[in-house]
Amino acid sequence: MSERGIGLVESLVRPEPSSNCRHALPLSGACPRVATRERLRVAVGRAGDRGSNIGSAADSSPRPRRSFMRASRQEQTGGAGVSHVKEKFQDINWGPIENTEHDLGVDLFVQVRDERRFDRGALVGVQVKAGDAKYFASPARNEAGEVTGWWYYEPDAEHFDDWVQHGLPHLLVLVTDGPGRTAYWVHVTTDKIARTGMGCKILVSASQRIDWDNFDALMTAATSAKASPDLQGSLYRAGPNAVPPARALRHALLAPRLIAPSAGRTGYDKTLSPEEAIALITGGRTQDLVRYTRKRNIVAGTTSPAVLNRDMVKASETSKDWRWRLFNALRAFALDGDTEPAVRLAAATAAAENVPVERRAAAAVVAATALMDLERWDQAAEVLAGAEARDDLLPVDHGWVLTHRAQVFVEQNDIAQARVLAAEALKTLSRDLDDVTARAIRAAAAAVLLSTSGLDGEGDEQQEYVTSFDTAVSWWRSGEVAAALDSYDDISFDSWSRSADIGAELSEESQERLSGAWLAAYLSGNRAAATWPLTIRLRHELQHQEIGWRDARCDEDTYSGAGTAPTASGAAARRIEAALDALRRHGQHEDLKVAVARLWAVGPAEPIRAALRRSVDQMWRRSTARAHIALLAGGGDLLEPETADKAAHGCLEVLADVPVFRQRVRPTFMEWHFIPKALRTVLPAATDTLHVEALELLLARMKADHPDREADLHALAVNIRSDVAARQRDRVRRAAVAQEGYLSALLLKKLSSEGDTEALVELRSRADAGNHEAVVALGAPVDLGELAARTLIGRDVEQCRRLVADARRGSFAPTAAVRNLLVMNLAFPDLADWDPVIEALFDPLVAPPAKADAVRILTAAIHVPDHIRAQVRQRLTARGPHAIASTPFLSARFGDIAAESFALAVAVGAVDNAWALRQVLTWLRGSAARRRGASEIVMALSARAESPTIQGALVMLTGDSQHQIRSAATAALIRGTAPGAHPEVEQAILAAASEEGCAVPFTVARVLARTEEAWTGRSHVRDLLSSHISARVRGAVADTSAST
Repeated sequence: MSERGIGLVESLVRPEPSSNCRHALPLSGACPRVATRERLRVAVGRAGDRGSNIGSAADSSPRPRRSFMRASRQEQTGGAGVSHVKEKFQDINWGPIENTEHDLGVDLFVQVRDERRFDRGALVGVQVKAGDAKYFASPARNEAGEVTGWWYYEPDAEHFDDWVQHGLPHLLVLVTDGPGRTAYWVHVTTDKIARTGMGCKILVSASQRIDWDNFDALMTAATSAKASPDLQGSLYRAGPNAVPPARALRHALLAPRLIAPSAGRTGYDKTLSPEEAIALITGGRTQDLVRYTRKRNIVAGTTSPAVLNRDMVKASETSKDWRWRLFNALRAFALDGDTEPAVRLAAATAAAENVPVERRAAAAVVAATALMDLERWDQAAEVLAGAEARDDLLPVDHGWVLTHRAQVFVEQNDIAQARVLAAEALKTLSRDLDDVTARAIRAAAAAVLLSTSGLDGEGDEQQEYVTSFDTAVSWWRSGEVAAALDSYDDISFDSWSRSADIGAELSEESQERLSGAWLAAYLSGNRAAATWPLTIRLRHELQHQEIGWRDARCDEDTYSGAGTAPTASGAAARRIEAALDALRRHGQHEDLKVAVARLWAVGPAEPIRAALRRSVDQMWRRSTARAHIALLAGGGDLLEPETADKAAHGCLEVLADVPVFRQRVRPTFMEWHFIPKALRTVLPAATDTLHVEALELLLARMKADHPDREADLHALAVNIRSDVAARQRDRVRRAAVAQEGYLSALLLKKLSSEGDTEALVELRSRADAGNHEAVVALGAPVDLGELAARTLIGRDVEQCRRLVADARRGSFAPTAAVRNLLVMNLAFPDLADWDPVIEALFDPLVAPPAKADAVRILTAAIHVPDHIRAQVRQRLTARGPHAIASTPFLSARFGDIAAESFALAVAVGAVDNAWALRQVLTWLRGSAARRRGASEIVMALSARAESPTIQGALVMLTGDSQHQIRSAATAALIRGTAPGAHPEVEQAILAAASEEGCAVPFTVARVLARTEEAWTGRSHVRDLLSSHISARVRGAVADTSAST
């Protein structure tokens, strides 16, 4: 046959070629067109062997007559069925090729293409069975009698075994007869084959046709046999050639283990490729990167050594090799926090022509990741959209960009669109499970779907999402984190052995490993997975920088008079601020809560204020809303009035219209439970304007009558300024009188403190009736009438006796009965009943929580009747200073009050000065818990502060490493210092008030406000505290009833 004839026949039998020919996967090493032509040549050649001159004019010899051959009906039906199946596969852009030469149970091999017509590097075998009579004679039916499919049966297992064990997935297709043919398919797998005893059968579902409706299921079946790479020993095969060229950059960014050089195998005598250098950054090996840059070699004919990795050292935005430009952009972001090189590179790459598409995806993802880390979400969305503008990204890169876009939509509070993109990415990436980066990105897409599950009415596929997290990349990431923790543990153990501060020294290798694990996970789009190593790194960073800041402040104070004071504390404070902000950006509210509480107490407090400013500017996003609240609740009192107003207004807006907030942000917390607690801290720093706004919201909610919200409304109301409430005294009083409970009593108290006699009368009336909330609101029990006092004392006596009786039966329920009766006894000595108090305090079967507060109050009380003081002293002297402690079992379960017991012994004179100091020194050598216990004894020493020995000890303890000890010692000095105190005492108190944390100054302010004027330096301390960074501290100086 002529070449033209072959071409004509070929055009009739070949499948329609893909419009993306460069992505087509050839069969057996040749493209489909070449394979078809070769089969036609062979067929023509065979025909020539049998009689190449048939029909030739030169051949006139007679031929014997032969009858015409007739094809069998089975052949006709089967051929028509195969043709129909080919057409159906071509309709969905797949490439079917007939297996005409070696048909041993496979009629077609089909090239698999996705919706975007990209060849997915997979082939599927297809066996076609056509004919109604034979293959549709055994229907399966449901309970309603409807046909759900047809059983295909074979008397032996030979074909089934071949299909299941074949290297390619196989589809069995049944085709109906007639002009309206329909093809039904099933993926032949072991679990679907039913053994009958005589043979095997498989059910072909009536719902599975070869069409676009079943495209996803067909793709899942066709790509199911993609082989996963052998990852064992991959560390020592690492390099840019370990993966196909178009995958190298993506692997360097997401799976650096497969690309980065093994230093143990090659040393540093190696010229790195750009992919290897990138993998060193994402692998957390920046120290190795430095070692490679320092390596030099001697060039023949020269005397000076040359830099071995010159291209890497000189990498910049103008590097000739584009890959070095990407390395430069990643290095700037990862090591210096500079995002602009990545943004410029992504823009230039997206605009350029003839750039490999995998580079456009990599540049866009690096830039978007850098922008997302700075919360520049809109700009990140633009960069990612630009990468996809041409719709030509390779499948895995397409899924990669889609996953990042989904993450951006989550942060932009568009949950529905985020889920659409994440689902599309998950589907796309499920077809390339032979690529470890595809699995890693797929896990990121699943994380988006799981984290938003149920927020838009969906979420039934959670199990599938969870299982997708278990990937090789996640294993390697866990290994990096474990190695980092091991390194950090080594240093911590060494610090312990040298009695050094844990965290004073930091392992650079440990921190770099954690940074690399964070970066690689973030680049994959898996923000949730990135948070784990980041949080660990930030915990280490906060501990280290806080210790460094304290040391720097000591040095600065030491050299301040010499004119050469170092300024290292500022750098440490800025790093603390950056760590706090990173915790907020990644939504780590629990760690943020702990860190802020620590820094608020001991300092530096300024980084909290700086982090809050950034947080207020960003405000409400789903992933960071709870962290924003944690910052406000822990440090809102540190804000300047203008920023505090902005923060408070944002909180009040949420509470004013919660449904709108929920629709926009989709929070994962109860707004009315957490936001009022944040407002409670912020309001002391805010202006009166915001207090008026808060009061209006409070009154509106009280009118709406939400009884289950009283505790939350109380948190909102507690720090609304009393003078602001008094401006609307009639409205506030009416709202308060209309209700009962703590909130109502609180508002009445605020009004009475501003001279509202009607509110005071209402409070006292309630207290006389035995209303406990009113008694608490009045604060001073002496404001009660005698009738109310008798009623309350009688009730408290009964509850104390019941408490002791229950305790002796082995029962315990939380109660403040002992404390309440003690307070009432002190306020009304003529009505007092002390026996139940003494009995409960000295009964070891009464649990510590029931008597701890009572012990502290009795220790600090001044006007304890002499006979009661003597009775307590006698018991403590006879039984020992720990006589009030509970049984070991109760102490272990509820907490030890041995320190409180010893402090009471000091206060009543059962322990002398020498014994008290010896006990303090003993406990100061103990654990942190025992050291905090020593503070109870130190506080009790205030009554003996005039003793030079005690005074000297207290002065020394104001410099203790624990703020609880410093607070207790300073408070004891203030209470016990007489006029004309030693300069050293005044200096110790002044130093305590000057601390850059808030806990000790707050204690100083409260004690000053509640202690009578004494020593001359008192006004100077007051002035110092009046300008403190914390509004709570400033308020405590001015208000003797400061909130705790």
